[in-house]
Amino acid sequence: MLDDADGRLYLGRGWGETAQTGAASAAGKDAHGAMLDRVLGVIGRQLWAILLPLVLIPGITGIALSRMPVLYTASGKVLYDPAGYTPDVLQSIVKSDPTTDTVVASQAAILASGTIAHRMAQALDLGRRSGFRPSPTVPLAEQPHAVDAAVLKAISVSPVDASRVFSVSFTARDPTVAASAVNLILDLYLADQLAAKTGALNAADAWMQARAAALNAKLLTEEAALARYRAANGLTQGVQARIGTEQMSALGAELMRAENDLAGADAKQTASGGRAAGVAQNVVAMRLAQAQVQAQLDAARTRLGPNHPQVRALREQLATLQAATGSEMAAVHADVAGDADAASARLASLRQSLLLLKAEGVAEAQAEGPLAAMEQEADATRKLRQTLLAQMDRTAQQAAIQTPDARILSRAEPPLTPSSPKVMLLMAAGVLAGLATGLGLAWLREAGQLTFRTEAEVQAALALPVIGSLPLIKGRARRDVARALVADGGLAARQLDSLRARLRLTLGDPRVIAVTSSRPGEGKSTFALAFARRAAMGGERVLLIDGDRARPNLSRMVLAGSRDGGGDRTAGALSRDALSGCAILPMGDHGDTTPTALRGVLARESGRRDFDLIILDAPPVQASADALALADLAEAVLFCLQWRRTPQRLAAHARRLLALPNARPIAAVLTQLDPNARAIRGFPEAEIGARAYAAYIRR
Repeated sequence: MLDDADGRLYLGRGWGETAQTGAASAAGKDAHGAMLDRVLGVIGRQLWAILLPLVLIPGITGIALSRMPVLYTASGKVLYDPAGYTPDVLQSIVKSDPTTDTVVASQAAILASGTIAHRMAQALDLGRRSGFRPSPTVPLAEQPHAVDAAVLKAISVSPVDASRVFSVSFTARDPTVAASAVNLILDLYLADQLAAKTGALNAADAWMQARAAALNAKLLTEEAALARYRAANGLTQGVQARIGTEQMSALGAELMRAENDLAGADAKQTASGGRAAGVAQNVVAMRLAQAQVQAQLDAARTRLGPNHPQVRALREQLATLQAATGSEMAAVHADVAGDADAASARLASLRQSLLLLKAEGVAEAQAEGPLAAMEQEADATRKLRQTLLAQMDRTAQQAAIQTPDARILSRAEPPLTPSSPKVMLLMAAGVLAGLATGLGLAWLREAGQLTFRTEAEVQAALALPVIGSLPLIKGRARRDVARALVADGGLAARQLDSLRARLRLTLGDPRVIAVTSSRPGEGKSTFALAFARRAAMGGERVLLIDGDRARPNLSRMVLAGSRDGGGDRTAGALSRDALSGCAILPMGDHGDTTPTALRGVLARESGRRDFDLIILDAPPVQASADALALADLAEAVLFCLQWRRTPQRLAAHARRLLALPNARPIAAVLTQLDPNARAIRGFPEAEIGARAYAAYIRR
């Protein structure tokens, strides 16, 4: 038998409080190590489930990559930079919208439009190149559309960091074709923009020329109408105003001067009679000469006397001067009066002329209203024509320096490395996918176990103590499994000894034990025979009874062993096992091992006194009601579960059937457990066959 780390007998899980406490303490001390052990155990148990997708998925990925065409992607960049327009009329015709997300998206759509794809496909003859050549199954009429669709699918346009810079890419099997395609897309985009702007300018210029011609014709018509109206109404235009207006202005000025002249003449005429004449320049000169002669006369008279010839000559000269002065003053007075009369006559004439002009002005004023409206309309037409002509001149200048609204930042160069397939990335993804699939499959297999692999699973699912596991017999020993199980020095024999010890500790050393299972074929009869033999070989008096009337496998094994010699070999009669010496009661022809018959046998004191251990091989719980009846006769029940074969659902149902009122204590036994199987790696059950315990097994 196997010992645990404390030197106690190793009986498996759940047999004693001390072992559980020690395990819990160890788990508490090294939780990380326990988790690592569990993970490694899962990997060990599900290694093939992990390795299979880990190999298959990358392998399939590699095969798929080998069949995928090698593609090259060339890229170029273009900046959308719309230019403004100086003329106001152009801003209303070809003005660019502000750069918004919508405008950026529309420019990206233009770069990846079907029109550009079609023109590029024709320019580069992509319909003859691999990757764009349509399938032979495509109708001939639809092949150009198929080529355009393939080309359009290979174009990729995206803004760079939410800016007005676009990255234009093209994917093809030939790197040179990819670069040429990108450069052609950029050239077509710029050419289309320039053509659109030039066309808009030409349309604007044509519209303005037509508008200017219409304005010219309108202006000629309006000026002709003005000339006819002026001629009809005598509204001749002068230098600064109408002729009548200028005449009235001039006549008014003349009238004012005439009134001033008349006032001056009247003033001269009325100014104190002759005084006005005395102030004339010629009269003043004559008076000065007269005064000088008078002075000379007075001096000569005083000096020479009154009758001196010189005095007389001076007196005559003075008289002559006085006569001349009087005549001159009379002439001046007559001139002043004539000037006053002339000024008065001229003033009257001017006033009469002004009255006539005012009468004519009234008629002209009545005709001025329509004329002003006609002149205003003609002036507006003239100004509009001048403005339009100036705009036409600026439009011509704009057309001469026209540029597209975009410029190429970088042209595409033939790529040196393929862009697709990304072998390393896809293979890494395949490995990761295979690993994830393998781990997921392993988890599903672990979480979706529908049978029992370990004693812990039995305890969790059925709430039963597990007293041990019976190992699977392999190789030639399978010819006689019951004999191989009890062979001294074997793993199975030691496990049977451990089962017997744990039975005493767990169920209180019952003397009558019923062995059953949930369904046939789970090894309960083999276990019952091996358990009885091993107990008998240990010195106990054992009685083994075959209570399975439908499938008396135990009786067949006993009868088969009778041919090797030893004991009474008659069916239905108590016999001794030649290998172990235990008493065996096989199934007889008259059914003497029925529950009713066995009840009487077990009730007799002699039966219990003659044997230390009585084992009842009961039928499966699901198959016969005898299983419950025999379980009722026993002091304890051993419930056999075939390792990785008995469904948990079926075992739980059988467990509920056995859990009747006043039912006997039940313990579970795992049969045909393979300690070397991958399915239990990492579990304690895998330790029973470890090399570390080989010496204990051989002892």
